[in-house]
Amino acid sequence: MGGKDYTAGRIDNSISAVFINSRFYCFFQIPPLYSDTGKTTYWDVWSLDTQGDGKPVPLVEGPGVQLWPRLSPDNRYFAYVSDEGGDLEVFLKRFPGAGGKWQVSVGGGAWPRWNRRGTRLYYIHEDTLMEVDVTLGPEPRLGTPRPLFTRKPLGWTLIFGWPPGFDVSPQDDRFVIVQSLNQKQDLSGIVVVENWSREFAAPGR
Repeated sequence: MGGKDYTAGRIDNSISAVFINSRFYCFFQIPPLYSDTGKTTYWDVWSLDTQGDGKPVPLVEGPGVQLWPRLSPDNRYFAYVSDEGGDLEVFLKRFPGAGGKWQVSVGGGAWPRWNRRGTRLYYIHEDTLMEVDVTLGPEPRLGTPRPLFTRKPLGWTLIFGWPPGFDVSPQDDRFVIVQSLNQKQDLSGIVVVENWSREFAAPGR
């Protein structure tokens, strides 16, 4: 059964991170700087309703970068990252109207992730994974960010100096992180891992 490309012919010069629920795509992209829009921003956050007319609509636009949107489990809010204040920080807005704005992180943050119930937001601050309690409602309430753990430094920076990403399991009991196995960076070749799924099999299987 073939899939449908909702972005074909509509998203130009894009670097998209697509996060989908049963209906909406949320992504960030480089706007068509040299098209008839005349926009001069860098990355913006967009959404696309697969049950609508199929046209992407902007959620967050502005100077600098807006990155890594994540819809809340109840689809009423989305977290994203912006450098509007100079440093990358995690913010929260309503969805789909993008009303309101609440700052989640303090002192820098990237790669927001929700827990399954929508009661916590996780993000990365440098090499430390942080968590924030969230109560969603007409006006969301945010707790004070607190550190969970600090991972070993990767040893080199990613593109644009971004910190390595992470993810959280559906059960909220495990985190997947990027961590260097060696103290010294080795860019001499490509490592291919076969049957990698066996590494995550339960013992005794």
